[in-house]
Amino acid sequence: MVTPRQYIECRKKLERLASDNKIDLRSVDAIMIVGTREDEGKSKTNINDTTHDGFTNSALSTISTNLKKLRNKQYIIKEINEEDEREILVRLTEKGRELYEEIKRSLEGY
Repeated sequence: MVTPRQYIECRKKLERLASDNKIDLRSVDAIMIVGTREDEGKSKTNINDTTHDGFTNSALSTISTNLKKLRNKQYIIKEINEEDEREILVRLTEKGRELYEEIKRSLEGY
């Protein structure tokens, strides 16, 4: 479990990462990128479970809105699950994978 202090430190590092690279990235976006990468090809419900750490604590509708923003920035793609067409699967694009690696490097030690 992430402590409040660690969470604040992570947010500061992510803000520096965004500022230094001149990218539009909020800390919640970074959490969503990491959650998407760790649950590559899973549904947005699974991503919500992965990103739920007691601090993000987002409703599924908020997760959907954040994923839409990430899709518009071309960090993720959404696909309909061929086995269950009610389910939407989420994957990182190449641009999203590159950002994930940057986030991962920035947060080493957490």
